Amino acid sequence: MQLALGDLRRGRPLEPEESVDLKTFEDVVRMSEWAAIENRFMGASHDASMFDKIKQKLTGG
Repeated sequence: MQLALGDLRRGRPLEPEESVDLKTFEDVVRMSEWAAIENRFMGASHDASMFDKIKQKLTGG
């Protein structure tokens, strides 16, 4: 993460060998925990969680 932020600060793309896949990123930022918090406060009836919207944007799906 620190390497990625340093590259971003310098305006350089992240080197592929320094990157992680989406599942690993979700684990690092504890996305499932944040999704559970969102669901607890927003309720399961809202359209799509912010987690789902972000994942759709990242994967193009």
